[in-house]
Amino acid sequence: MSTVEIAIAGGCLVLLVLLGGMLTFRSRSPYATSLAVLLFVLAVVPYWVGVGLAGRFVPTALFALAACAFFLRARVVLASSMDRVLISLALLVLGLVVSGLVLPGHAIPVLSVWPLAYFLGHAIAREVSADVACRIFAWFGLILAAAAVAELVLNFHPFSGLTWPNSPSEIWRPIQVRAGRSRSELAMGHSIVLGSVLALSIPFIYSVAWPAALRWGSLLLVGAGIGATFSRAALLTAVAALVLSVLLDRQRGSSGHVRLGLLVAGTLLALVVVPTYLAAISSGSELDRSTAYRAGYIEVVGDLHLLGLAKEIYVEDAGGRFGWLASSYPGGVIVTLDNAFLLTALQFGIVVAALLVALMVCAAMTSLSPRSSPASIALLAQGPALATAAMNTQYPYYLWLVAGLAAGWSLQRSRHAVRAQPTRQSGGARRPLVRVSELRDPA
Repeated sequence: MSTVEIAIAGGCLVLLVLLGGMLTFRSRSPYATSLAVLLFVLAVVPYWVGVGLAGRFVPTALFALAACAFFLRARVVLASSMDRVLISLALLVLGLVVSGLVLPGHAIPVLSVWPLAYFLGHAIAREVSADVACRIFAWFGLILAAAAVAELVLNFHPFSGLTWPNSPSEIWRPIQVRAGRSRSELAMGHSIVLGSVLALSIPFIYSVAWPAALRWGSLLLVGAGIGATFSRAALLTAVAALVLSVLLDRQRGSSGHVRLGLLVAGTLLALVVVPTYLAAISSGSELDRSTAYRAGYIEVVGDLHLLGLAKEIYVEDAGGRFGWLASSYPGGVIVTLDNAFLLTALQFGIVVAALLVALMVCAAMTSLSPRSSPASIALLAQGPALATAAMNTQYPYYLWLVAGLAAGWSLQRSRHAVRAQPTRQSGGARRPLVRVSELRDPA
């Protein structure tokens, strides 16, 4: 890595961290500041930068997540359906590790990154209003999208030359190419991860209280950033996020006619622009190969267990990279399995994968209820990404942070709705259904 690249990458880190702090200066909330700084630190520190502990590589992202959780030390009230599902999932995976039915290396992210990010998001939702959090996510999405576009236009990848000892840098550092073009990845290590994270920001941008022209211009910029990744999965996720935001976001208060007009315009745009874009970035043979590659996953479904690793088809090389035996693939092994639900089922069993699906169902139910929030809509819209990619590099950090925000805001709105219910008569005296002292509004 050249000195210029190091200087630019370092400058980006300092600039974005300072900007993250500036975005929340007016809120004077350590929770809002922690949210902003965490979002930007995860975006500018490559996943393959970290340290070795007990013979395993631990990325800096996990240290940043743990530091925020330790710094805030927030009390989390666990009462939502998503809370119960995630706790059940984590306890089940822990039991499978103890019983020897799954590999500890596979369980580490599930028992560390998932709950840490989720409960941190839960705590932040308790202390930070949706308006402040939406502004933070909106600015984060805009800056990340602008950087992705710049990376493509300048054909400059500042982190691709950064090697790190005893880390998976050789896996995530090289830039992927599609149709002869280098894809934007920034520090995420994978273009699908960058595109999916950008798609996460769309419902927040749509919900933020900006003038309509600024909001739609911002959404176009984020769309351009996703386009720079040349990721079909991310593009589908972005379309889903925008459509769901128009249909389900009650914050904007648009009339039915406005929503219908936006939906029709978005559908026409998707029908015209998306196929043209896909044709421009991909040849027919490439699309056919990609589709056939994923369709072949059906071969391993019969080897799934209700609980535990599908050990009959599991293989691992000396470098720790694992795969799944399948005769129809080159070398007889599926090296890259691009489906988070199926990969979870192979590693932990059908029951654990079903709990992951249940989390998405909870997000859907929340999005369709008065407890809907930009976070629950963003989580629901990630279905296409989870069905076509694994939870690699920084993606699970962002995904579970947003899931925690969705659960926290859902709980807050449920409590506000209970408090707003009329009081009952009891012996001529009026008694509240709940004690007001038990409720706490977000800051």
